[in-house]
Amino acid sequence: MTQAEVHSFIRRVQADLYFGPDNLRVVIARMDERLGNTEASMDERLRSMAASMDERLRNMATRMDERLRNTATTEDIANLKISMIRWFIGSSLTLVGIVVTVFKWLLP
Repeated sequence: MTQAEVHSFIRRVQADLYFGPDNLRVVIARMDERLGNTEASMDERLRSMAASMDERLRNMATRMDERLRNTATTEDIANLKISMIRWFIGSSLTLVGIVVTVFKWLLP
């Protein structure tokens, strides 16, 4: 802050601290103006926050839709289970066949 800005700020603070009948109207007018500015800036901030939250929610919904497309359904899991059982039974029978063949070959 420059020195002129500091002096201006000090004068405003001194004027705000004086509560004479004339100055009271000025102080109230300044407070109303500040509240109006604050309200307008808060409205603008809330609108921008709401817009960014909407955008984030849309992005999140899109990502969730993509993930749901790639997740396994109950039917997929049931098919996988059946396939695993078939492979286990087939591998077991093959192994038993190999063991029987080896014993027949080694033990005449």
